[in-house]
Amino acid sequence: MAKVQVTSADKTKINTYTFFLVSRMDAGKKYYVVSELEHLTLEADSSKVSRDGQFVGKLVPESGYELPQNITIEYGSDVQKVSGNLYSSVTGEINLKASWHMLIRAKGVKASDFFVADHVKYQITSSENVAVVGTDVEDNATWTVTDCIIPATVSKDGKNYQVTELGEEAFIGCKKLKSITLPAGLTTIGERCFAGCVSTLTEMHCLNPVPAAFPQLFFHDTMEELNNSSPVYDCVLYVPAGSKAQYAQAEGWKNFGGILEDGEIIEPVVGETTDSTMTITCNAFEQATGYIVKVYEDAAKTRLKDEYQFDADGKLRSSSFSFTIKGLSAGQTYYIETMAVREGYYPTPIIISQNTIEAKTTGTATANEGVTADKPIVCVQDGEVVVRSSGEISVRIYDLSGQSIVAGKVTGYGSFQLTKGMYIVVAGDESYKVVIR
Repeated sequence: MAKVQVTSADKTKINTYTFFLVSRMDAGKKYYVVSELEHLTLEADSSKVSRDGQFVGKLVPESGYELPQNITIEYGSDVQKVSGNLYSSVTGEINLKASWHMLIRAKGVKASDFFVADHVKYQITSSENVAVVGTDVEDNATWTVTDCIIPATVSKDGKNYQVTELGEEAFIGCKKLKSITLPAGLTTIGERCFAGCVSTLTEMHCLNPVPAAFPQLFFHDTMEELNNSSPVYDCVLYVPAGSKAQYAQAEGWKNFGGILEDGEIIEPVVGETTDSTMTITCNAFEQATGYIVKVYEDAAKTRLKDEYQFDADGKLRSSSFSFTIKGLSAGQTYYIETMAVREGYYPTPIIISQNTIEAKTTGTATANEGVTADKPIVCVQDGEVVVRSSGEISVRIYDLSGQSIVAGKVTGYGSFQLTKGMYIVVAGDESYKVVIR
């Protein structure tokens, strides 16, 4: 058993908790826990102090203040920030193994420094910057947001702040979160930021061309959990054009299920078409371990006619692969879904990229038709934008600034040589985003 003595009644200044351990092995041994607090009270319950010197306490903020994200502990010359299992910024509970002398430093945060925008909670950290510290609900498991976009700047009381940090445990336990976008100005990511999200978060879009420092416990709750899991995160990482190589070499980031540059998509193209066959040509992905082609008879993709699975060996490792679908009906429209996949830690493969196009078989055995009668096909081949149509359509191509690059008409087939970059192609009434590399 152990005894706790509070030697300072004024808890706004310095509190000293002295442990007199009276077990046979540690008889008479004392442990000291000293606290330096601002706008907080440290409460300790003697019934929760174990005989081996475990300190259990709780920080309680004053009116108008909130708990800090982490606290500082000093063990002699050893100074460390404490959070996670040892300190909860939600409940204020502290559970530490006391040394012979331990100092707890903590400072309450003004409630006015916190605000919520689009279901995300922010904290003002300087005159110019804010940090994401959580969601707008008390229990992240109840957060209903599935696709979250963290903006580059947020506004409070008419003042704009730059988002530079994801705080520790900011999205911990967000079980419904499937996709998140991180802003270009993000420089810091806290430990356990996405703990408990590894099985549900399937897309992460990082707009920063330079990878931020990757915390060790990014997707995990404890070091034991990290050590017992696969280093391949079942989540696809999308990064700005030209930065894929940096992320692929950066510690932590390189372990994502797939790394794609924005705009890098699988692009199936229908080639030769007869009354009962279609030839599908598709670009290959370096990180893919396999490909899946599904043929549906309806746009809602509820009536699956055929499914084909390929591994990444042989010709699929080249710049593209081709496959002929047989046994189709004449004069019928089909919906072709093509997926590049990668085997991950979980039984279901990670879908790196997927795309669905529609194509129609011809009405006779001798005719060829490369596109549908309803919509044109737009793709990139050999550095050119290629447009195929069943009749004459207008074609306009814009750069990302909105400037018109091409304006003309295409009948059946047309190709346009452009410089490297991302473009918006308007073919008839359809719009497409393409990337030329």
